[in-house]
Amino acid sequence: MAPPEIGPKDKHAAFAWHRTVLDAQVADAPRLVKQRRWTVAVLDGTYLIAQQALVDAGEKLPADLASIRTVLTRIEATRIGDKLMGDRYVDSLDNDDWDALLAAWRAEGYSAGYIRNLSGRLKAVLAWSARSATAANGLPKDDPLKRATLPPTPVAQPRYITRDQAAAWLRWLRRDPDRAGSDLVRLYRLLIYTGCRPSELTRYVG
Repeated sequence: MAPPEIGPKDKHAAFAWHRTVLDAQVADAPRLVKQRRWTVAVLDGTYLIAQQALVDAGEKLPADLASIRTVLTRIEATRIGDKLMGDRYVDSLDNDDWDALLAAWRAEGYSAGYIRNLSGRLKAVLAWSARSATAANGLPKDDPLKRATLPPTPVAQPRYITRDQAAAWLRWLRRDPDRAGSDLVRLYRLLIYTGCRPSELTRYVG
């Protein structure tokens, strides 16, 4: 629950506040690994510690870690019933919660691709915990959403520009002082007139 000074409709401020909470959990590694009953937020923080180790070892890019952190923050900030997802206990999750999560994200207007990204990352965290669980680290060894089905991968629809859009784009290029009269303008005209891909054109250059 965000502080009362953050209004109920100020989602940007609430998201930023929730991200600081996640950062604090990651910094508190010694306590995280001693949890007896894990919340989603605490498990996410421990997962991020493991991902940071991969970055330090050169096996993952820092940008990838930043992206994962943002996705996990969004998951944790989703309200399911009377609790934020981050406050839910991992061992209490079930398929009804899964369906409620997907419904909440659709209600927010998230794209099908983003919803699959969010749900896929949640399943990845739970699966990682089940694989990595030992008596020493105390991670949850049971994946409560193992049988939950990811939403289908959205099929990208082909996109085309109209004649007017193509003409407007070429006019803008001709007016741009850094591009006017350059080969870039000629290249775009050729691409538009022929419908070729840039890679197809380069095969015939030289």
